[in-house]
Amino acid sequence: MASSRSILNIFVIVLIWITIFLASCSRKNDSDILVRIGNDVFTEKDFLYGYELQPRPGARIRSYEDRLRYLHRMIENKYLANYGVENNYQNDPRVAPQIKAYSKDILIKQLYREKIAHQVKIDESELRGGFTKSKTQLRARHLFVKTRSEADSLRKLLDSGMSFAELSLNLFQDSTLAKSGGDLGYFSFGDMDEDFERVAYQLNVGEISDPVQTRWGFHIIKLEDRRQSPIITEREFQTNKHKIDRIIRKRKEIKAANEYVKNFMTPKNVVVKADAINFLVRAARQLQRSHQDLPDQLPQLMDEELHPVQREIKDRRHDMVVEFDGGSWDIETFFEKLNETMPADWPDLSNHLSIAEKLAVMVRNEFLFQQALKLGLDSNPDANRKLNQERDRIVANLIRHDVAAAFQFDEADYQQYYQTNRDQYYTPQKLKIGEIVCDSLEHARDLMGKLATGTAFADLAATTPASKPTSSASGEIGYINNADHPDIASLTENMEIGQIADPVLIGGQYRIIQLLDRKPPVLIPYQEIAAQVRNDLTRSAIRDSIELIVLKMKQKNPLSINYELLKALSDETPGKPVEMMTPRY
Repeated sequence: MASSRSILNIFVIVLIWITIFLASCSRKNDSDILVRIGNDVFTEKDFLYGYELQPRPGARIRSYEDRLRYLHRMIENKYLANYGVENNYQNDPRVAPQIKAYSKDILIKQLYREKIAHQVKIDESELRGGFTKSKTQLRARHLFVKTRSEADSLRKLLDSGMSFAELSLNLFQDSTLAKSGGDLGYFSFGDMDEDFERVAYQLNVGEISDPVQTRWGFHIIKLEDRRQSPIITEREFQTNKHKIDRIIRKRKEIKAANEYVKNFMTPKNVVVKADAINFLVRAARQLQRSHQDLPDQLPQLMDEELHPVQREIKDRRHDMVVEFDGGSWDIETFFEKLNETMPADWPDLSNHLSIAEKLAVMVRNEFLFQQALKLGLDSNPDANRKLNQERDRIVANLIRHDVAAAFQFDEADYQQYYQTNRDQYYTPQKLKIGEIVCDSLEHARDLMGKLATGTAFADLAATTPASKPTSSASGEIGYINNADHPDIASLTENMEIGQIADPVLIGGQYRIIQLLDRKPPVLIPYQEIAAQVRNDLTRSAIRDSIELIVLKMKQKNPLSINYELLKALSDETPGKPVEMMTPRY
């Protein structure tokens, strides 16, 4: 009996220890769980996969609010994807081609990581060199064109005496760059394309470069200013070297990926057939002429809109369009593969060069995808996690599309929406501003002293060279909107007409601002913004419907978010993997 009791006691103790162990393991596993949606979880890795690839506006450091906004989008996608499962979206014929496209993209990037990431080595001297550069801020302006011949022509115009301010006016679609003479403001190591950055750091202040080629086109750069940190400490280097490591590693990985793909593809002997390309272009251009409502860039068409193009070429669908070692694609196969291709890699079907280049990319990606499958990378946990996220996003977007298509509004609906939401259809307050741009704070204070003794603002502006590229001879820069210039709007909020503000640092330069006039907001007539009202009503209705779907799904699958973990995440967290980018080759 004693022996049995002893065995029972040991059994109970073992159970207790197992329970404690499992509980501790559970707590450990929970430590990187960011979100729970019913039985589904998003880990830190799940979040960072998509978040790190989001476009960044300039070199701005992203904030907690940016992370929270992206996380809410992920959560909405998951709830919509769950709704899609309930409504059989997984069998929707629109889903499979998109899944195939993203599967290729994800496995190709996984292949790059497997083959390339471990090859990249960064030594201490590179880190220190990058860190030293990061402690120097450059301010430059540039002119940008697509071709070398255009860049050479711009360089000659600069040599003949024309200024960046004059040439930029008709060069940039971005109004800010056009009006500022291509001024890029201050930037540092890692903020710009590597080729652009390398040349910029070699320039002396005031020097203009020869044309510089980057992945985007050709630039002519003028260095306006250089700010160097007077003190660089070992402690600061050790604190920030992981940031430098990420910049250098990403650049090296892209170069290595380009080399890997070049070596991998050279033996394939890919040859694009000119006759088939010429026929595709003729068919596409004929289709554009007969369908005036279609956009110029046929790649922007949805899958269902590609069908007319396919009908145009039905009789020649077996013409060979590309040949390679061991096989070929005819036109029919080309469209099948196009249907499984990322939209960014779709060609402009009315442009010979675009088809040839994009077709070569499609063939390259098909070979790389098959190589990834041979290596079993479709079983890789990271790849599967990313594919699941993309599947959720694809289904969620299809649901959004279908919700939008279900709405039918008439003119009375639009008029009613306009009357109900009049507050959002006022013009912004406009300010008429004069400014004097100063070389330094000391210069600004000196000019303020002259203004205080009666010198006219317009006279000072006319004799200050730095003001001329952005303003008239009298310093006037015309009317500006509050929303476009929040710094100036805040500065002048309580100013009287004619009043001059103290010098303020805006865009890396000290400016003296004078308020010349103020125009109050005005209600915009419906006729002038009817298209915007229609769009606003549609978007509002779609948003309400999506929120209702999400609310219903939340009742079935409760949500919990680890906000502390989200706050702890940083865009510069040491040790995060660098996401491989598609190479240029």
